[in-house]
Amino acid sequence: MCLDVAYRALGNNAPVVQGSCADPNPSTSWNQHWQLVKVPGYYMLKNRNSRCLDRGTGDVIQWDCHGATWQQWSFANTGLAPNWGMTQGP
Repeated sequence: MCLDVAYRALGNNAPVVQGSCADPNPSTSWNQHWQLVKVPGYYMLKNRNSRCLDRGTGDVIQWDCHGATWQQWSFANTGLAPNWGMTQGP
């Protein structure tokens, strides 16, 4: 499963969902391409729209990158396959 910007939306507040991983070709699956950006003690996840994974009101969304704590994430061993999960920052 992959992080997927729903409906390939471009703007702020677009939902980010768990979706089936698409062909890795950048022209067809750009809505599933994310870059880890290191910030002290955490990571921000920036997508090809240059927006970041953000904790919305109850949902995970994409939003302009600003580095606030609700855009900071870490990875933790969950004990479930494949053993890694993401947690929201401080």
